[in-house]
Amino acid sequence: MAETTATYALGVFCQLVNPYISGVDHHKKGFMKDFFDAVLEDDGLRNPLPQHHRNRKPGKTTITTGVWSGINDTDLTRFYNGRKKIPAWKAAEFYQRLDISKVERLCCDISIDALADFQKELIKANIRVTDISELPSATGKWLLSRLC
Repeated sequence: MAETTATYALGVFCQLVNPYISGVDHHKKGFMKDFFDAVLEDDGLRNPLPQHHRNRKPGKTTITTGVWSGINDTDLTRFYNGRKKIPAWKAAEFYQRLDISKVERLCCDISIDALADFQKELIKANIRVTDISELPSATGKWLLSRLC
């Protein structure tokens, strides 16, 4: 992975994990939508927007459905690049709804060779994993820590 210039930690996470996860769009915006849709608990999708978003008219680029509802579509790339911090209310929602076992399942599909490369990238990000079998769990915990 090339050196990242991300300012915010969620961007570092997304840029590092994206190449290794299968079954998701690998373009920035698509990755944000697919990955987070895959790792968040489904029952939360029926939750209404927070009060401060229900009372305001959505803008032209505001996402109105799914896990990113209430967020501007144009901000997804900024989150991915680490140029913009995810709003606290959305990070709290994701933190509460994150299903670490779903993150682990996505990581279990990574080939053995790719896992070795992934482990090297995690070490560059100061995530120490001594055994490749611990990578899925470490990845889920790392994402959870990015949402705090």
